Amino acid sequence: DGYVSFMRVDISFVPNLSTRTTYKYIAQSFEDYLTSIDKTDIPLSELSFEVFRHYKQYLDGRLSFGTIKYYFNLHRAFIAKAFDENKTDFVLSLKRFQLEKNGKKPTVLCDEDIDKLRSVPRNHPLFKYVQFSQMQLFSNGIRFSDCLLIKLSDFKQTYLEVHQMKTNRVLQVLYSPMIIDTLYSILNCDYVPQIHPYNRYVNELSKDLDHEYINIPKQEEILAHIRSQPDRFLFDFVDPILFDYMKGTDMNPEQHKRYILHRVNYNNHLGKLVKPLKLSVKTLTSHSMRYAFTRIALENEIPLRTLSQSLGHSSVVISENYIRNNFQVENYKIIGEMWTTKYKKKTIDNDE
Repeated sequence: DGYVSFMRVDISFVPNLSTRTTYKYIAQSFEDYLTSIDKTDIPLSELSFEVFRHYKQYLDGRLSFGTIKYYFNLHRAFIAKAFDENKTDFVLSLKRFQLEKNGKKPTVLCDEDIDKLRSVPRNHPLFKYVQFSQMQLFSNGIRFSDCLLIKLSDFKQTYLEVHQMKTNRVLQVLYSPMIIDTLYSILNCDYVPQIHPYNRYVNELSKDLDHEYINIPKQEEILAHIRSQPDRFLFDFVDPILFDYMKGTDMNPEQHKRYILHRVNYNNHLGKLVKPLKLSVKTLTSHSMRYAFTRIALENEIPLRTLSQSLGHSSVVISENYIRNNFQVENYKIIGEMWTTKYKKKTIDNDE
């Protein structure tokens, strides 16, 4: 009947590795709080506003407001499940903690913002964080965790193999000139890439392999360089404790802690570019490039199923909700309808 025990049992059924690891970490934080008041667990029947008020006081100063809000949202979901199973009469309301969802839409980078980020010089103190953000964007807006854990062995002959930690699926991202140029920049090769305008017009398959700027000899050169050191992580600032992490498995608590610190550090440094570059957004985070990729795909009327696969969502329904909640789209189903209309027009033209 203990709340921590209830959480841990429920967490064991979560299929996504990254999500399960995060949930375990949150459960551990509540267990640490109970330890601080000489308890090992608390009966579901004894959950109350006072318990969570003291828990929030315990978290204040240790975690950011956004992280505490995320923790409480998860606790609310666990308690709601326990309530549905008649194991508790308590319902956790975020309003009492002033942690309710603010309803704000994400601030998405515009095309000019992307160009400004790409123009940051190599000698800039935050250049490595810009490199990271570019790899995220040009690799179909991959998640921070997936980008951080890229190894050189993940670069195959014609595509980048991204093992998605959250869904435990493998995504193949075909090479584009932007990926090749970003690779040269990250690996500090002698070749100085030409900064071409980002190809924001995506074809039917959301790929741009036929882009006129593709340089096959340079692509072969960088791949040969990569093959000489396959076990190396793409980014040299990865904490050594993550070297032993095996893709497709859970992170241990210490690895997860260092991964979170990486993300916090990345957000803090990337946010320092907003004012100097005069970007149109208020902040930059580990999710900004994912939002930017989604915006570009929507503007290019990419089929919803293709966009969903590119984002690494486990279902199209999740992508529909993602678009509805985060972008100014009145009817998110119109994306597929626009594409159908466009495709029909092409078919008619070919028949003629």
